[in-house]
Amino acid sequence: MRNYNTVKIVAAWLIATGVIALALGLVGMQFRLLFFLDLFGPVAGYFLKFGLIVLGVWIWRRDGLAPVDTPLADEENRRAWVPVLVAGTVMVGIVGFIATNEVNRSRSEHHLLRLPPNSTWAVKPVKLWPTLVLMQQAKFAHHTSMHAGCASLVRMPTGEIVALTAGHLLGHAGGVNPSFLRGFGELDKDNLATLNIEITSWQLYFPDAEGETNADTETIKLVGLYGDATQWNEGCDQLLLRLAAGQTNYPATPLDVRLTPVSMNEKLHVAGYSVDYDGNVRQLILPAHRIPGFGFQCVLEEPADLTGFSGAPVLDQNGLLVGIVTGGSLAGLGAIGGYSRAFSGHLARELIPVLKPEVKTKGMATLSPMEAVFNISIATQGARGSNSREPRNTATMNTSI
Repeated sequence: MRNYNTVKIVAAWLIATGVIALALGLVGMQFRLLFFLDLFGPVAGYFLKFGLIVLGVWIWRRDGLAPVDTPLADEENRRAWVPVLVAGTVMVGIVGFIATNEVNRSRSEHHLLRLPPNSTWAVKPVKLWPTLVLMQQAKFAHHTSMHAGCASLVRMPTGEIVALTAGHLLGHAGGVNPSFLRGFGELDKDNLATLNIEITSWQLYFPDAEGETNADTETIKLVGLYGDATQWNEGCDQLLLRLAAGQTNYPATPLDVRLTPVSMNEKLHVAGYSVDYDGNVRQLILPAHRIPGFGFQCVLEEPADLTGFSGAPVLDQNGLLVGIVTGGSLAGLGAIGGYSRAFSGHLARELIPVLKPEVKTKGMATLSPMEAVFNISIATQGARGSNSREPRNTATMNTSI
């Protein structure tokens, strides 16, 4: 039996093991045989793994100081390249894994960022716009009820129709106690996970002339959170809620969502409600534009009373939803008589972490050939395939903040 000198082979395996351990760590995986290297934290773990490579190189070079030109040495050198080839194969596999994931991620994000067709009603005078915003009231099993703010119906990239409102309304601002929120009004993922079983009734409605909700066909019933609670960013202050099955006659026109950035000074519109001295309410469309500032800050073209506007949709010039109103703004200081000149909000693109898994599971909605080629909207009212609705601009209701 031939007794080979294995010094160079051991050095090669040390180098290969260090390379594999480092490469797996870069993609969030762990080399189980070397788990103890990560017990001291990620930074120390990387140093120790790199130390394996340095040790292997040192042994290799030290063994090569006195080369022996014999058939035995040639065989040893050939065997020493085996772990190097193994490490190289693993590296190629990891690079391919990263590249494939990056391509899939980019493709998914590209689909999400694709602009929906423009809303045909957006070119009309705002007084002819359809109903875009609804009132809401909710009851919970172990929390006080909520009757505050605004909500809108939005069409997801998957084609589903869901409701969008402000997350902070699940706290003291919405009269909900104990709060679903934590800290300074941030979404609490653990509490969001209980929302599906906590909701006993959540309705969106357009009020009738007496300030009451309309018939069942004019009321949207919500049944729970849209998406996985763990995917929600605690600071996004937005909620997507699932509609009860079988609802197609919507009291408001669903809005398509734009997930691309909103530029500074871009012209926008806010859809909310105005209440006169007699308690009569009408839909109010307010022109605005984005200004520099922390987060999503906007200035109104004319001062307005924004009481109860939490969750009100913010639209671009094409009638696409780009965000919602969530609070006041320092830029509005100095306004008098309860009127505001500015507001802060949150962008719809903050919902991308929630939407990505849904798109991956359910796929994107399919555009008709006309929409795909000419980027125009065939359905002007309601959801695709649902009943259309004529615009309604006046009504009476009771509001609360």
